[in-house]
Amino acid sequence: MAANRPPFFILTHEKLVAVAAAAAAHRPVEPLLPPRLAGSTRRRDALADAIKTGLQLSAERHPEFLRPKGHRPTEAEIRRYRDLERRRNARAHKLGIDPTLIASRATLGELARDWEQHAPALMNWQRALLQVAG
Repeated sequence: MAANRPPFFILTHEKLVAVAAAAAAHRPVEPLLPPRLAGSTRRRDALADAIKTGLQLSAERHPEFLRPKGHRPTEAEIRRYRDLERRRNARAHKLGIDPTLIASRATLGELARDWEQHAPALMNWQRALLQVAG
C-alpha cells in the first residue's frame, strides 16, 4: 500500500504463492524473492513480519476458503428461464436492441428462480418487456 501499486507489481501471484508455501513448510523464502525485492530492506522486512504474523495465528483464526454457492436449477426453473429468454429475445429483436439490455442471462436465472424477489431490481421498462402480455 505504501508503494501505491497493486500487489502483483511488487510480487507476482505465482511468487506470492511460492513464498507462502515455503513459509508454511518452514523453508527459506529469500531465494524465491526477485532481486528488486530482495534488495529492498523495507519490503523484505515487511514480508518477513507478515510471514511471522501469519505463522503465529492459531488454526481457528486462519481465513476460510470461500466456496461458490452454486444453485442447480429445477426443471420448472429451466422451463421458466427458457420462456423468459424467448420472450426477451423476441422483444429485443422487435425493438432492434441487444437482448442483454433487457436482462442478462444471470438476471434471467434469478427471475426464473424467484420472480417476486428479483423483479423489483429491474427497471420498469425491463420488467414490462419480460412480463407475459395480459
